[in-house]
Amino acid sequence: MTDERLVHQACQGDTDAFGVLHERYFALLWLHARRITGDRHAAEDIAQETFVRSLLAAGRFTAAKGTVKAWLFRIAHNLALDWLRKRGRNAPTSPFMSISSAEATPHTEAIGKELRKALQDCLDRLPPKNRAAVIAIDVEELSQEEAAVILGAPKGTVASRTGRGRLMLRECLKRKGMAL
Repeated sequence: MTDERLVHQACQGDTDAFGVLHERYFALLWLHARRITGDRHAAEDIAQETFVRSLLAAGRFTAAKGTVKAWLFRIAHNLALDWLRKRGRNAPTSPFMSISSAEATPHTEAIGKELRKALQDCLDRLPPKNRAAVIAIDVEELSQEEAAVILGAPKGTVASRTGRGRLMLRECLKRKGMAL
């Protein structure tokens, strides 16, 4: 069943339909919030609050504004940014924390750790709009359409911010003696 149909059924009071959406997206929303806030407990609260707010606003959802996935991510993204603002923070923590290898050796682990640190440092140096676009497209692997809805910017703007962000990352990594 499509996400749009599930939202429609949830509006009709079908709790099973809402449960299916929760199963499909809770972990992804938690991960997105965790990458932004760096706090696993806050991420859980944010993911849960996303579903509370989406249920309350389900009647106002329209597919003309984007997919259900993008709509949920937009809610979670805004909640995570609000969480950061309330705590006086403005930079997401590492989206690279989950990079790992099952066959890692001490040498490859050291290289991976050094690369993650360099990537995070360079990512932190990006202007916030470029950083958000790079994370949405390259880390979260969202489509440009989904990222545009989540970031509240036109698709072309997301593409240019992503391209510019990638270029700045590449230049920063080059200055650090690293290349991707």
